[in-house]
Amino acid sequence: MRISRDRATGTLMLSQAEYINKVLSRFMQNAKSMSTPLGAHVKLCKEQSPKTKKERDHIKKVPYASAIGSLMYVMVCMKPDIAQAVEVVSRSGEMKLEGFVDADLAGDVNNRNSTIGYVYTLGGTAMSWVS
Repeated sequence: MRISRDRATGTLMLSQAEYINKVLSRFMQNAKSMSTPLGAHVKLCKEQSPKTKKERDHIKKVPYASAIGSLMYVMVCMKPDIAQAVEVVSRSGEMKLEGFVDADLAGDVNNRNSTIGYVYTLGGTAMSWVS
């Protein structure tokens, strides 16, 4: 993670560009880039799966769980906008990604504070949570 500080403006900037580039080079060398992560209308289906034995053997070499885990780390730390895309691609693997959230608006009767909590699980194991 890169941290940049601008004393003149009093800002602190965080960047994970180097980590994201490492993830892309490790798992997605020949991927086509898009300006948006994934449209809500996109659905993956079995017809998009590898058909030939050669294609299936090639896919077996991809460390799928590691790729999903790396993307989840990016999602939780810096890029919540990729959450829907990560959830969609994780469905096709053996390890299911699930997210649960609960919130209330001004539920504290004394000072009207709101409360939120969430948990993301991968393969049934909690990966990220806030309460």
